[in-house]
Amino acid sequence: MAGLTGGLLIFMLSARFHPLGSPVLRTAPLGFARVWLRLTRLPLQLSVGYFVLPATAALAAEPSAWAMPLASGFWLLALNGAYAVFAAYFMAAPFVAALSFLGAIAYTSYESLEYGRTVLIGFAALVLFLWHRAQRRYRHG
Repeated sequence: MAGLTGGLLIFMLSARFHPLGSPVLRTAPLGFARVWLRLTRLPLQLSVGYFVLPATAALAAEPSAWAMPLASGFWLLALNGAYAVFAAYFMAAPFVAALSFLGAIAYTSYESLEYGRTVLIGFAALVLFLWHRAQRRYRHG
């Protein structure tokens, strides 16, 4: 759990997507997905680097429970990707991106207690909508 939350916080603190708003970058022949992936590379490496130490320690403590660190690693990648979409949409305001992402996670967690995991479909739809809007903003200014 420490690796998952710490890795996500490191990603959130190190990810910056304000270059997506640059007119010079938008006029370059680079697609949105390529630029977005380049901007997420270093924060993702830092996040995974932080995650590996607690995950390795948990795996060394109990080798038969290898599924838990592996599942936590996949959740870390999913949360990092979702936050990267929020940060790309709110590129000029990283604080608003963090608050809206944490609010969406809190709301999804709260509603999943009553409705189960199907609430994740709504969260995924929100992420896809923000991806689409960020991509349109990148293309059309």
